[in-house]
Amino acid sequence: MVRPLLMNISVTTMKDITGFFPSLDIWTGDPCLPFAYNWLTCTNDTRPYISIISLAENKLNGSIPDLSSLIYLEILDLQNNSLTGPIPDFLGGLPALTTLNLDNNNLSGQIPKSLLDKIATSGLKLRDVKSSNILLGKQFEGKISDFGISKSRQYDTSRMTGNSQVYTVVQGSFGYLDPVYAETNIATHSIDVYAFGVVLFELVSGKPPMIQATTRMGEFLHIVQWAKPQIERGNLSNLIDPHLSDDRNVSSVWKVVDIAMMCVDHDRKKRPTMREVKLELQSALSMELRAAFMITQIR
Repeated sequence: MVRPLLMNISVTTMKDITGFFPSLDIWTGDPCLPFAYNWLTCTNDTRPYISIISLAENKLNGSIPDLSSLIYLEILDLQNNSLTGPIPDFLGGLPALTTLNLDNNNLSGQIPKSLLDKIATSGLKLRDVKSSNILLGKQFEGKISDFGISKSRQYDTSRMTGNSQVYTVVQGSFGYLDPVYAETNIATHSIDVYAFGVVLFELVSGKPPMIQATTRMGEFLHIVQWAKPQIERGNLSNLIDPHLSDDRNVSSVWKVVDIAMMCVDHDRKKRPTMREVKLELQSALSMELRAAFMITQIR
């Protein structure tokens, strides 16, 4: 008798939510029967359970309430509110979650490891990865702002490619969107890897993703197209931001450049996973720290 238990849990959780947000306190009773609240979608089972919560643009404030009991929740949309506090860890533990949108709130802190692991291993994808959405804390820990994750669904491409791939509609900023996706409309986790590669080039060079030429026409050149000739000639001095410290370790900078190039490879199969990117960047950081330590010893 699992369904009745889940139903009771759903009712209790909805009471907690409506009590937490005063603007929702008009909603009482069973959230699914006889009719679902207008900001919920429930399944058509005899004992329905909640699959979608859509509370975008509802002027909600405060922290995100505990929804960990909603194990069949597939979509959670809380964008365009005034929510504060950290992104809760339980979101990464929702087994059915395929869509999460927390855009345009005032959330703070780092993304929980459980949620990052879910992004890396499931069908969740970060939306709109770009440098302006990546912040640094006091200890230079990375944080992501304007947080939104796009929905993914299976689209059978086996007749064309022999493999089933994930097809989704993805929003992205100019200069960061994977050109392979623009050509095929087939989205995989590599679209985020590509965008992060562009961010790495920005960090190394200090240039924007679209660089305006100094010619009379003033046309724009993508940062990857600008960087490749410098890399092929081994011309690191023209590639890196002149504001970077002179104490930088050349080998660690080249490693970051190599990682960026792997991320933006036109062949998606050759791109690393975000987990692999993280490991490679940690290796580059270790090289930089070792070099810095040696310099202090010499001085």
